[in-house]
Amino acid sequence: MPNLTQPRPSATVLFLTILFISAALFFFRLGDRSFRNPDEGRYAEIAREMVVSGNWIEPKIYGVDYLKKPALFYWLTAFFFKVFGFNEWAGRSVPALFGLLGVLTTFWFARKILNEKAAFLSSLVLTSNFWYLEVGRYLVIDAVFAFFTVSGLYCFYIAAHSQKRKLFYYFLFYVCVALSFLAKGVLGVILPGISIALYLWLTKKMSAVLREMRLELGVLIFSLIALPWFVIISLKEPEFLKLFFLHENFSRFASVAFEHQEAWYFYLILTPVILIPWSLFWKPLARSMPWSDTTTDPWKDQKIFVLTTSLSMVLFFSLSRAKLLTYILPSVPFFSIFIGGAWAQWQESPRKKEAEFSWKEYVPVLLLIFLGLAAILAIPKVIARFGQELPAGVGIYFQWMGAAVLVGGVTVLGVLRRRNITHLFYALVFTMVLFSLAFTFAMERMNDDYTTRHFALSLKPKLRPGDRVFIYDHPGAMYEFGFYLNAPVTLVGLEGELELSRQDPENRKATVTQEQFKEMLKNKEKIYCLARKSDFLEMEQNLGKNLVVIQEDRRKVLFST
Repeated sequence: MPNLTQPRPSATVLFLTILFISAALFFFRLGDRSFRNPDEGRYAEIAREMVVSGNWIEPKIYGVDYLKKPALFYWLTAFFFKVFGFNEWAGRSVPALFGLLGVLTTFWFARKILNEKAAFLSSLVLTSNFWYLEVGRYLVIDAVFAFFTVSGLYCFYIAAHSQKRKLFYYFLFYVCVALSFLAKGVLGVILPGISIALYLWLTKKMSAVLREMRLELGVLIFSLIALPWFVIISLKEPEFLKLFFLHENFSRFASVAFEHQEAWYFYLILTPVILIPWSLFWKPLARSMPWSDTTTDPWKDQKIFVLTTSLSMVLFFSLSRAKLLTYILPSVPFFSIFIGGAWAQWQESPRKKEAEFSWKEYVPVLLLIFLGLAAILAIPKVIARFGQELPAGVGIYFQWMGAAVLVGGVTVLGVLRRRNITHLFYALVFTMVLFSLAFTFAMERMNDDYTTRHFALSLKPKLRPGDRVFIYDHPGAMYEFGFYLNAPVTLVGLEGELELSRQDPENRKATVTQEQFKEMLKNKEKIYCLARKSDFLEMEQNLGKNLVVIQEDRRKVLFST
């Protein structure tokens, strides 16, 4: 990835363009969809309870400790709720903002190590990446965690290669690592650690860089930022360290007892998929791929850092037993820099444009067109056969997504025939933006089965002072019920991911057992309860009487005595 020396558009203009495009994509209709269970509902309710209770130290959900993740993400979400009110836009603005910041810091970093053109293209690849964009529009920790992890690695590289302000960039690196740890735990140290170790080993700079990094400074900064909350919560909850480090980190990585178990090659297959359409166009990537030759110092080849960092993350998570696609989100900005740099280099090629195109460039475009057509024609039949659990009428939205791919593919084909590499790049970005917008509407339509907002709104007018409201059994599908109800809710039992909380007597006091709840039903106490439909039917059968149904959908029932 050599630096290109031809005149470039103003860096300020390019930066503002990226800022405008990214902000529009991340914040478009951000608050139009209800929170989706279990993830969004869980984090929204924990942050709401922080604001309502004033307890910003112990994350709790329905009065029960939720100590599986550190507190930084809850603090950020609670702060936005406090400033902007309890609504979907305020909650999702946290990951959206950090997703946007991730794009802007990628522009800054790519400009420093490459040039303005490569920085602009890299940022466009990142902000139009379907997976990076959608995770940034979802109330989960990963966008915040990815920002601090990636920004820390950016600062490390600049510090290691800079002759000026080394200590300042190492300072920023340590701050980012500490905040990354405070966002998601030990991965905030492991991911930068393995990336840097592999890079320094390949470039034979291990001892020299470790000496100049001032590791003692890093320990001090980390201790001041990340450790206070861990110390305080450990003193208040003696079981926290065991639960957090052994159960939620080591066991989740190594044990087969957790959900989301996938084969070791899971990420190796899906990483190229989330990098579509760029992973289909091999000419710019292949031309940029060759490693530094023997006459070139590998320490000066930016590509080595970008690729080793992204690939080390994918390989590390491939070793984990539990796998989610969100885990490798921090690798996407580095892949985007590699792709953007490769396309910038291809666009600046001195060869004649006619020689740059062959039949091979048409293959991925025709594949996109085929996939779009196949989606439009086959989705109704696929849903009719396998998608009975999907909401009625959702098929049309999947067809819209197929139509977006088809329109994008046809647009790319038209551009390809004109043999213009620059226009080809922008046509591919347009295709991904169109697909992401179609997905936004599909998510809104599919959300009805994963939210309890309609139950909360139907119950609110009926509640009177002293009325008791419950969530029965596994609460994961109903986490945000209390958020929308904005009233006290009690859990019946501690099931699902909250089972380990039974060990704490204080958590048990905040709930009622199933036996206690069924006794309330027999005694005809005035209660309201949200439950799975299967649990509701079982309760009716055991009681031998009909309960009053207030509202129901395909999976859940809100009832009263």
